[in-house]
Amino acid sequence: HMLLGAAAAEFAVLGRLGERTTSVLFALEGLLRAHTELRVHGAADPARSVLGGLQRWMHTRGVPWQDCCPDSEAPDGWLVQRGELHSTALDEPALLTALTRVAAGGKVSPHASGATAVPLGAVAALWSSADAFGTALDFAALSHGHPDGNRPAGVLGAAISLLLHGAALPEALRRAVSQ
Repeated sequence: HMLLGAAAAEFAVLGRLGERTTSVLFALEGLLRAHTELRVHGAADPARSVLGGLQRWMHTRGVPWQDCCPDSEAPDGWLVQRGELHSTALDEPALLTALTRVAAGGKVSPHASGATAVPLGAVAALWSSADAFGTALDFAALSHGHPDGNRPAGVLGAAISLLLHGAALPEALRRAVSQ
């Protein structure tokens, strides 16, 4: 609910959804697919599923489907079919650039250290309460290879997980930063 609330607020203010918000929504859709896989098969790779969601998001930024998801013939998923989420406007190109490099068979730059992947930490809190910090690091590492681009996502993931489990905000922040 909090992610959808943030998206609604951003739309109300800007008249559109920005890249960070839409990418987080697609990452969340990927995580939902991982939860389904976990229930059906007993195991899932949340980072792979989030990457799949981010690849679908790339398509909404104007990248041809086959360049984003070569293993799938046609766009699939509820979000990718929502026309209002498609835009070629770039308010933060770092994530799109990094994911395009990965989709082309390259690797994540070990020097990528921006804050673009930090919101993915919020999604990680929804997967693992035991290791939200580590899961958030994994999600941020999909596009940002430098620890300075990953650790803030880890802190966000750990803090939100602690808040969701009843910790007070000062305690959640202290414990998350200590990780």
